[in-house]
Amino acid sequence: MHVTEIWIPYISADDAIGQGLRAMTHQFNLGTFGVYVFFLVSGFVIPFSVRGEGLAACRTFLIRRFFRLMPMFWFSIPLGVVTTHWMWHKDFGWDALLANVLLLPNLFDLPFAEGLYWSLQAEVTFYLLIAALLLVQGFARSSVVLSYLGVIAAGKLLEKSGLQAYHFYPVAMLVLEMLKIIFIGWLLQRLFSERRLGKMDWLLLGYLLFQYFVKRPMNAWHFYQHGERWLDHLSVTLAIVVLLLFRGLNIRHALLAYLGKISYSLYLLHPVIMYSALYHVAVTPDSFLRQWPLLWVLAGVLLLTVAASHLTWRFIEWPAQQWGKRLIVRQSVPDVKVQVQPAN
Repeated sequence: MHVTEIWIPYISADDAIGQGLRAMTHQFNLGTFGVYVFFLVSGFVIPFSVRGEGLAACRTFLIRRFFRLMPMFWFSIPLGVVTTHWMWHKDFGWDALLANVLLLPNLFDLPFAEGLYWSLQAEVTFYLLIAALLLVQGFARSSVVLSYLGVIAAGKLLEKSGLQAYHFYPVAMLVLEMLKIIFIGWLLQRLFSERRLGKMDWLLLGYLLFQYFVKRPMNAWHFYQHGERWLDHLSVTLAIVVLLLFRGLNIRHALLAYLGKISYSLYLLHPVIMYSALYHVAVTPDSFLRQWPLLWVLAGVLLLTVAASHLTWRFIEWPAQQWGKRLIVRQSVPDVKVQVQPAN
């Protein structure tokens, strides 16, 4: 999706596959669909990583999540600044850099080092919610429906607050909307792992099924009849189907496991690779990439991104996770003071 969007000026008229990919991206936002799948999987998987409740469980969870996300995220920031901004002579000051380190630039109307960081905001918010539930020992007994209703209530309060003119308003609304997608994955996780749900959870599940398997398809049909874009209205529905399909297939393959392992680096590094390729084309009129079909460009960006992601996994992600594990072990083992009794 991302590569096709930025490569549109360089897709030749006789590149049938490239023109087909361009038409597909115009009809269906594959990038947004991928984000929805990611959020559903996150809601499905992350609760499995929770062990126990209380302060110790909260601390362990936050340490694991911090060392899983932040070192690689911080490493990607300067790469994004160079390839997304400075190479194109776009302003990106120290204030924007600091705001990106804190993952809050859009709250201050500052640019992201990489445009995709917005999805990390929703993910981190989900982690903080789980941490809060663990801290108050409410994770096991708290129904997903309470969190879902809380998000809806927060959104309604923001809509009525008159704060629409402030920078944080659209950010907060987007995060709340994405949290609702994550909660669907969380609800499905509970359904498949516990095999039983409370009455409120069943009501929420029925509501969601109606929304995404009845109402959304009806809206899509309406837009289709009027000749407008309609597939985007089925993005969440299709994402849920994909999650359920792959869970049902129970696919186990070494290549998929490997791609899953390096997927975070793939996510963070593909803009670096694709904008570098675009820059080469933009500043070099006779660049060999201008002669490549879009499919070759996609393959090249993919292979380079996989290679770079392998290196960052090996030298950044994996060591960072080991540091986190050692820190957890160190904090979980209390200091033992041995008192030596004097001999009689």
